[in-house]
Amino acid sequence: MSMVGFASAHSQNGSLGKKTTSAAATDVYMVNCYDDGEGAGVPDKIFVRVKDVAPKLAPAIGVQVIKGGIATALSIDAVDGDANYSPVVTLKRGAGDYTVTVNKLLSNVKDIDSYALEFHCETAKGDHAGTDISMSQNQ
Repeated sequence: MSMVGFASAHSQNGSLGKKTTSAAATDVYMVNCYDDGEGAGVPDKIFVRVKDVAPKLAPAIGVQVIKGGIATALSIDAVDGDANYSPVVTLKRGAGDYTVTVNKLLSNVKDIDSYALEFHCETAKGDHAGTDISMSQNQ
C-alpha cells in the first residue's frame, strides 16, 4: 500500500496582477523532474497544488501542468484565505521539464493576489525524485 503525500514537497510563493487592474494574470514556471542519483530512480510524474493566501481577495487562483502537448485540468483553490490547497493535479510524463502555470482569474477587484505553490516529482514507486524550478513568466 502506498500513500501520496507532500512531506517532501517543494514550495514557491508568488503574487499575480497589479494594484491598478482586475485583469487575469499568469505566472509560468518550468519544473524539471530528474533522477537525482540518490537511489530513488527515474521520475514518473509530477504533483502540484496551489493555495490562495492573504490578502483575501475576490479573484480565484488556479494551477495547471503541461508537458508534451498534454495538459491537466485547471485546479482552483475554492476558498480564498483558508489553510487548504486546491485539489492535487498529477501529470505522468516521465523525466524532463514540466510547464506549471499559476493563474489569477479575471475579477472585478483591482489588486495583487498572492499564492503558495507546492510541487513534487515522484518515481513510479512513489519515491521523491529530483525537482528543480525556475520562473519563465512573472505577471
